[in-house]
Amino acid sequence: MSEEFHEYLRARASEGPVAFVSELDAWMVFDRALVIEVLRDADRFTVDDPRFSTGRVLGPSMLSLDGPIHSRHRSPFADAFKVGGPGSISRQEVEAKLADRASVLVDGFRQRRHADISMQLAAPMAADVMCDVLGLVGVQTSELLSWY
Repeated sequence: MSEEFHEYLRARASEGPVAFVSELDAWMVFDRALVIEVLRDADRFTVDDPRFSTGRVLGPSMLSLDGPIHSRHRSPFADAFKVGGPGSISRQEVEAKLADRASVLVDGFRQRRHADISMQLAAPMAADVMCDVLGLVGVQTSELLSWY
């Protein structure tokens, strides 16, 4: 990601633990403890927002569901996402893999000079991570996305 993007996020975060981002017409939460509180409070907050939901790209999944149905979808995969859990990789390894994948995808945007961020960045990044986490060797990103 560009330094300009990181500067933008730092500026929003300096406004406080929660800031309204007019460009997104949405609130962003920057404090980790508050993020966890928001993610765990399905009565007051939802991930199912038609403007941003991964459900528009991938269909209903643990990323676009709240409350008990989210937990049901998430529980088979939870251990793989825990640092130090069975089959998990370190945070640094995850960050390095994501940075590498993002660079490749963004380089493709530069060549085309346009991009659909949902379909050409968010969906492939999510599918690639899931392939790694679930140990789906030899499964292509496009194949995994077609399962949705």
